[in-house]
Amino acid sequence: MNKYYDQSLVPAMAVAIVKDGKIVYQTTHGVKDLSSGAPVDENTLFGISSNTKTFQQPWLDNW
Repeated sequence: MNKYYDQSLVPAMAVAIVKDGKIVYQTTHGVKDLSSGAPVDENTLFGISSNTKTFQQPWLDNW
């Protein structure tokens, strides 16, 4: 994840891997506020922007 983040143009990211309903790995990278440099943590909220299209497609396929 460090290599991917270092090559990306995003100010922050968070990753969690869930297996059998339990978090088995989690990490955060970057800052949540560019001006203050406040780091991202496990409580930082991220907007998902246009990712809702991904969630809508299966519903539309079955409609």
